Amino acid sequence: MDIDLQPLPAITYTTIGGIIDLYLFTGATAQDVIQPYWDVIGKPAMPPYWSLGFHLCRYGYNNIDNLRAVIQRMHDFEFPYDVQWTDIDAMLSHLDFTYDQTQFTGLPDLVRSFHSEGKHYVNIIDPGISKTQPSGTYPPYDDGLKKAIFMTKFNSTEPITGKDMNEPSNFVDGSHDGCTDNSLDKPPFIPHVLGDSLSAKTLCPSAQHALSFHYNLHNMYGYFEAKATNLALKTIRRKRPFVLSRSSFPGSGQYTAHWTGDNRATHEDMYFSIPGAY
Repeated sequence: MDIDLQPLPAITYTTIGGIIDLYLFTGATAQDVIQPYWDVIGKPAMPPYWSLGFHLCRYGYNNIDNLRAVIQRMHDFEFPYDVQWTDIDAMLSHLDFTYDQTQFTGLPDLVRSFHSEGKHYVNIIDPGISKTQPSGTYPPYDDGLKKAIFMTKFNSTEPITGKDMNEPSNFVDGSHDGCTDNSLDKPPFIPHVLGDSLSAKTLCPSAQHALSFHYNLHNMYGYFEAKATNLALKTIRRKRPFVLSRSSFPGSGQYTAHWTGDNRATHEDMYFSIPGAY
């Protein structure tokens, strides 16, 4: 949607469709306004205590030796940190739910040693499930096909291709086959969005979720993923889970913290990260 603060004192919403629900929260202080807002969207979840400690993460450890060296250096400097992460470079060919047993051999043992010291380990997962592996060799995709859990092309049962991180997205527009010529993919009104297209760096709006078209659910994708992940971790581990997501929506705080994205280890980037947290 486009929102224009003119002609004053009017506010004008120009949308691609749907119904606008307006909630007005009033109060003498910011806290007075936030409380009823939380009553509507749900209050933030209490995170596990350990997740409030210092975390160390980067892309580019490249192998287990570099990772061990970083951990040892933190120990030598007696720096108290609670959580060590690895990024997608620790995976086998960037395949979710795997690790590179050549470059990161011994990773499970390293994680167990972390746990024995009261520390924790987090691995980053990009829920773009690869479809290029030989049939029968990659259970996340094979099982997903059997259970029909993937989004599909318009009026088709064929899974649509193209996601990045935990938002339905693609660094080409729409899908590898392009989007169809219909009122969902090419509506009569397009807001002032990046790329001047609803499919710019995302899936075709006509992609079909279980509930509806992507046109209606784009902003809810990360919300539902966080909700499902939170529930799965609670069910499996019987503990409060730590979930961090790059894609959030009002109410996501019930299930996940919000990651503001990559940054460099500089004071300048720390400064610019503050507005993203408040």
